[in-house]
Amino acid sequence: MLIRVGLGVWNGTERAVSQGLVWVEPGRVLGAEGLGVVVKRGVGADIDEGVLVVLSRVPKEGLPGVAINGWLASYTSLPFSSLAQLDKGVCKREPRACALAFSAGLGIAAVISSHGELGVLGCGFSSLSAALASMEYGATTRLYCLDSIGARIASRLGLEVLSAKRREPKEETLYLASIDPRLVRLVENRRGSRLLLHPIFLHYPPPRTIDTYTSVLRESRVHEGVKLLLKHIDFLDAAVGHADLEALPYSHGKLAIIARLHNVV
Repeated sequence: MLIRVGLGVWNGTERAVSQGLVWVEPGRVLGAEGLGVVVKRGVGADIDEGVLVVLSRVPKEGLPGVAINGWLASYTSLPFSSLAQLDKGVCKREPRACALAFSAGLGIAAVISSHGELGVLGCGFSSLSAALASMEYGATTRLYCLDSIGARIASRLGLEVLSAKRREPKEETLYLASIDPRLVRLVENRRGSRLLLHPIFLHYPPPRTIDTYTSVLRESRVHEGVKLLLKHIDFLDAAVGHADLEALPYSHGKLAIIARLHNVV
């Protein structure tokens, strides 16, 4: 599928790539998700040309896909399984919610998989989305943060924030949403905990001493992610900034930066 990219997202994953913490194939443009329009339909695809789609790091059903090697390019070619069709009217009204639907969907997937109580290690966009989703799905979610930007936004929104430097997570289910070595060490020697991993661990070694873990990528809920963000515009206002490509990388005091490449909504 050939896609004309309208909005490109720069968030914690791109920051890790730009800092050299995660390997990217040579010649690929950084970037992970956002909003675009189908220009050329792929073989066997059931999304027509001209349709507005959200572009994600990973495809449906956990199949190998674009992952981190993505775009922030004017045009990109992606497998059909990495796209989800969205309502154009909704995206025109609030494009931020559509461009970040995949990250929010990961947070929702973590909450649903937690069976009622979740400890989130990290304070990025997906982490805070999980905390917001917990209110929708009747779960209890605590954020264990090192990042001051994320902790400040979370506190402003009334989310439960604990210092990962002072408190060891006790929840039976943990969502490791950061590759920060200090957070990884918190879970490496845990026994009896259920560990959920952010898709960034597809390109970064998972904690070595953990017996079992599950990636939330298979359960990412893009459409519910849009609905969650539409209900929490205050979160979008606090967490999302806008910039031209020349203004990147991550220097805006926000959890995510959206760059406009084409007018698609």
